[in-house]
Amino acid sequence: MVKSIAFGDSFVNILYSLKSNDFEIIKYKGALIQGLVKHNENYEMIIKKLNKNKYDNGFFVFGNVDMNFYFFKKRYIDNVPENEIINTILTNAEKYVNLIKSLKNIDNKYIINVFPSTVADKNFKIMLIKYGIIPEDRITNVNDKNIKYSKRNNLVIKFNDLLEKYSKLNNIHFCNIYNLIVDKKNHLNKIFKLQHTSLNIHFNNEYILMVFINTCLSFLWETPEEYNNIVEKIKQTSDEYIDRLVERNKKEHLDNRFNLKKITLFIKKKLKSEGK
Repeated sequence: MVKSIAFGDSFVNILYSLKSNDFEIIKYKGALIQGLVKHNENYEMIIKKLNKNKYDNGFFVFGNVDMNFYFFKKRYIDNVPENEIINTILTNAEKYVNLIKSLKNIDNKYIINVFPSTVADKNFKIMLIKYGIIPEDRITNVNDKNIKYSKRNNLVIKFNDLLEKYSKLNNIHFCNIYNLIVDKKNHLNKIFKLQHTSLNIHFNNEYILMVFINTCLSFLWETPEEYNNIVEKIKQTSDEYIDRLVERNKKEHLDNRFNLKKITLFIKKKLKSEGK
């Protein structure tokens, strides 16, 4: 029996539909790579877990909290110079890969790419307030040039490039679907965005997972039946999420309903355009 485990910040939920007795998912809310490379309590918890169990596959989904929040907290709360913050973030890419390399009791290690932001420029300051990163009375201190999507996303691209570079050097699998989920302007394609909110840093997990299982995580299934079983679990997870939204908001969110034909066609077109 193949045993797998996934560690990550809240974005590890992209793999939630794979959860089973043989596929564990360990989530650390608000976890930063910056904390992991300093061997904080999240790192210690990972070590304790791996000291007790051995796994065939290990997946690591960290970095998205750093991309969305770290720069702004350090710049506008801690008053750290901008260049120093960016240098720390980019330097952490190598430290993160080295940390994963050092972990014991995982035969095959997979790093998941960081993702482009879901939040538009006009909503970004509101999002920082909502998530408690910048107090409302200090939000005017945030420079508009730093919330521009092009600048934020440029850091995502650089970080992914470094993750790929160091993963190759250390024989770690790097799962990067970035080019498959963005449009020509490098914005996250609408199909992956949550339609009921403009302030959530997360996205349509089930559609993102569909891209993964059709590309770098296709090894998780070997037969059409196994693939169909995974897709059915993905659909079930999506339906349960929408049902909770319906119950909470007293209305239907039809745009968020899982549509296998829609996402399959999207993936095929993207793979063809990428020559894959």
